[in-house]
Amino acid sequence: MKKILETVSKEDEIDNVIFFAENKDDLKYVDGIDIPGKIICVDKKIDDTTCPVIKLPFRINNISEAINLAILLGLDDQILDKNKIVLCIFKINSDKFDTIFIIDTSNEIDSKMYNLLKFDGVNTEVLSYIIDLAIELGYEGVDGKSMGATFVIGDSEKVMRLSRSISYDPFEKSYANIMDENARSAIKALAKLDGAFVINNDGQIVAASRYLDAPTDGIDIPKGLGARHISAASMTKNTNAIAVVLSETDKKVRLFKDGKLMAEIT
Repeated sequence: MKKILETVSKEDEIDNVIFFAENKDDLKYVDGIDIPGKIICVDKKIDDTTCPVIKLPFRINNISEAINLAILLGLDDQILDKNKIVLCIFKINSDKFDTIFIIDTSNEIDSKMYNLLKFDGVNTEVLSYIIDLAIELGYEGVDGKSMGATFVIGDSEKVMRLSRSISYDPFEKSYANIMDENARSAIKALAKLDGAFVINNDGQIVAASRYLDAPTDGIDIPKGLGARHISAASMTKNTNAIAVVLSETDKKVRLFKDGKLMAEIT
């Protein structure tokens, strides 16, 4: 792969090469390749590289979505330019880079995740943190058991009006922020209870254990998704909120906006 990249990069048609790195060994590998226009794409903060870095808000397993989001974020941050040819380098079922995609940034690029992150009023830091938390809950479970969870972010006053408490709420008037480490531990413990977490745009935990009771008319979600997903999608149809839902069944994290499934993270 190294020789191929060094040969291909010498062609005038290639402007940048994005390496979708997963660990420190990947970073060392990239640093050891002598090609111009190298860029690192990661889903976690890194300090030990001399290359420009495109930071994804969380791990995205869908390759097309990861590429499109990385390209759009790179254009926003002026790491990439329009009308350029970009090589995207991945690892698929391997511990070494083995897959190449070629992208022309002059073409129209669509990313549901990008559209969601850039939605007016969305606090990207809070949304990214909650998605990461949901993914972690999916991997770890609680007490060794799989579990589901729902987080409704934004437009919290209306969300509260369209929901009701179904259990004791330890966060009532606590003003705790979901990004506080202590709150993270409490969220994990409470997630096994029924009901949704309501989070405002600043990350404050407004409530826990809420039964979402918004009308279900007009939602557009795939068949087979259960009551948890239907209620979350319905809430986003009737408010300006975003819902992050962890499925107990398949451990996938799904994002809903305007009553529609916007993204699915496995």
